[in-house]
Amino acid sequence: MRGSVIKLGILGIVVGMAGAGIIGTALLWSGMAPAANAVAEPPSVDGSIGKFIATDPPVSAPVAEFVDPSGAPVTLASFKGHVTLVNLWATWCAPCIQEMPSLDQLQQSKGGADFAVVTISEDLQGKAVVDPFFEKHQLAHLGRYLDPKSAVGHALKIRGLPTTLLLDRDGRELGRLEGGTDWTSPAIGKLLDWAEQQGNAAIDAAATPKG
Repeated sequence: MRGSVIKLGILGIVVGMAGAGIIGTALLWSGMAPAANAVAEPPSVDGSIGKFIATDPPVSAPVAEFVDPSGAPVTLASFKGHVTLVNLWATWCAPCIQEMPSLDQLQQSKGGADFAVVTISEDLQGKAVVDPFFEKHQLAHLGRYLDPKSAVGHALKIRGLPTTLLLDRDGRELGRLEGGTDWTSPAIGKLLDWAEQQGNAAIDAAATPKG
């Protein structure tokens, strides 16, 4: 009888260990499984303050009016339909001044139906200082968007200038970069490819039948 108890005790331990192993494995695989709406890791892009940080999950850009080159009110939702690089800057900001030519080149080389660079000036004086700046630096390919009341800057909760956001085709923020960078570098091409892939993934997910 005593021997039977010992055997049953050992069997119970073995079964318990096996059960724990199964549960542990299930938890391990559960932890490793990616979330359904997880954003893929973006390529590394360095700014003068920090790296490009993905917004996970992507969030819709806030509704805040600014002024387009024609003087009409516009919001970031107006740019839905293609990937948009939104750069908040000012004429008095040294890293902004340094990076603006490369943003102009990026718009020249990549801008079109699928992509746009939108540079929004946070200068309080608006057009009076932005127009001379564009002429001085020969920025021929960027639009002169104005936010003299800093409505966009406040809505996006930016911490300084320049701050650049990458929006997908649905107007959602994929991530942002604080500080200036060279927008013609190979790393930017990889970042834009990454943004395009996020948009394609969202389209595929929406097209997949539920249930």
